[in-house]
Amino acid sequence: MPASPVALVRPRRPVRRAAAAVAAATLLAAALIPVLLARPAAASSTITLNPTADAYVSSAKPTTNYGTSTSLRVDASPIVRSYLRFSLSGISGTISKAVLTLHSTSSSSTGYYVHLTSTGWGEKTITYNNAPAVGSGNLASGKFASGVDVST
Repeated sequence: MPASPVALVRPRRPVRRAAAAVAAATLLAAALIPVLLARPAAASSTITLNPTADAYVSSAKPTTNYGTSTSLRVDASPIVRSYLRFSLSGISGTISKAVLTLHSTSSSSTGYYVHLTSTGWGEKTITYNNAPAVGSGNLASGKFASGVDVST
């Protein structure tokens, strides 16, 4: 299978949410596939991927890059979106399932959404002004508490 960007499993950078509702907030991923179940021939196996790139962008500071931040964020006001990219190089077989797991540092009564996006962004160059548009693949996390792993 060719190298292609994906989502993540347990990033080293936790997702934080500010006090505003996250209903409209979007967690963006180049493709959804963090815990991959690959099926070579008859057996299946689980593969855990870490992101090869991650960053967040904010409408409050549209020209600022947060690619070196130690956390990811999502929020509805101001609009804050996180971008994650994974590599599928070296994975063979058919991928039958993907699970995105993030660790929360605050609670949310509305959760976050995951969308596909293009791969045309760089961790150290992405800003709100040049970020790829929100794509398809609307998956929702549902509500969650602070300090827990949230899977989508």
